[in-house]
Amino acid sequence: MEIAKYGLYTALATSLAFASQANAVVIDDFDNPDAVGVNWVQDTTVDGIGSGNPDRATYDDPLGIIGGERDLWVNLLDDPFGSLTGVALSVAAGSLSYGTGSGVVAEGKIQYDGNDSDAVNIDTAGLGSVDLTLNGGDAFLLDVINTDLGFTFGVQVWSALGAETDTVVYTASGATTGLAALSFSDFVGVDFTDVSAIEFTINTLGEAGQADIDFSIGSVVSVPEPASIAFFGAGLLGLGLLRRRKSQL
Repeated sequence: MEIAKYGLYTALATSLAFASQANAVVIDDFDNPDAVGVNWVQDTTVDGIGSGNPDRATYDDPLGIIGGERDLWVNLLDDPFGSLTGVALSVAAGSLSYGTGSGVVAEGKIQYDGNDSDAVNIDTAGLGSVDLTLNGGDAFLLDVINTDLGFTFGVQVWSALGAETDTVVYTASGATTGLAALSFSDFVGVDFTDVSAIEFTINTLGEAGQADIDFSIGSVVSVPEPASIAFFGAGLLGLGLLRRRKSQL
C-alpha cells in the first residue's frame, strides 16, 4: 500500500505564499510528543464499539491544538483476513497517520471539542466561539502528496454553541496528487466566525467503504492560500474531489 500524505489547512484567498504563520489560527499542528493522554489508538476487533482516546495539548504548547484537546477514534468494520493490526490512528512528528491491515474496512474520527476527555461523544459547544475567518480564512486546503486509492471523508462543523451545523462529504479519487481547496462556502448555515466544534471523519460509507486505506495528514492551521480558489481548478479536477451534501443535523 502506498502512503497518501495530506496537508490540511484553513486558508484565505489573498496570497500565493503560505505566510504569516505567527498569525495563523492553529487547529492542530500534530507536534506535541509530550502531550498528556494517548497519541495513538487502535481497534482490532469487529464489535461495533470502536476505540477512542483523548489527547490533550501540554501547558508548553497550549495553542498547538484548538481547544486544547484532540480526540482520536477508530472502528474496525470488516476484517476478512484476520489482520493482526486492524485499524490504527496515530500522531507523531507533525503528522497524523491512519492505516489499516490487508482487506480491512474501517472508519476513523478526529474531533476538536475542547477538554472533555471524551473521544466517543462530541461536545458541540466545546470550543465556545472560535473565529476561523481571521486573516480572511475561507477554505480548508488539502495537499495530496501521494495516494493510490480513493476514499470518502467528511468534515462537520458546528457554530453558535452547537445550534448550527453542516457536514460536507468529499470523495478523493486514487492515483492523483495536488492541492484542493475545500471552501467554507460549501457549508450551509454555519458561521465560521463562531465555530464551536469540528469533526473530521475518515470513510463515511461504513462497511461499503474502501479497504486498505493508508495516509498521513499534516498540520491544520489558518494561513493565506493562493490568490483565488479558481487557482486550484486544475488541481481539483486532477484530484477528482466530488462534493456531496449530507443531511443537515
